[in-house]
Amino acid sequence: MNIHDAVRMRQTGASDDEILSEFREHGCSKLQCVVIMRELGFSLIEAKKLVHESPVWADARWRDDHILDGLEQE
Repeated sequence: MNIHDAVRMRQTGASDDEILSEFREHGCSKLQCVVIMRELGFSLIEAKKLVHESPVWADARWRDDHILDGLEQE
């Protein structure tokens, strides 16, 4: 999967979550999904928030939040 696939999906009316789901199913990491969203025109902050808050990555959200909380307490 690459940016061309994401653009094609966007052109056919796919939602952000549908795009993220497709990329995740094909083995893309959370970071790679952020990069794809950036290439679709989102700012870095928007892309990170979109991916982090997406239901597609809900299972990773707790882990990531837990890690960030630990870093903030140091």
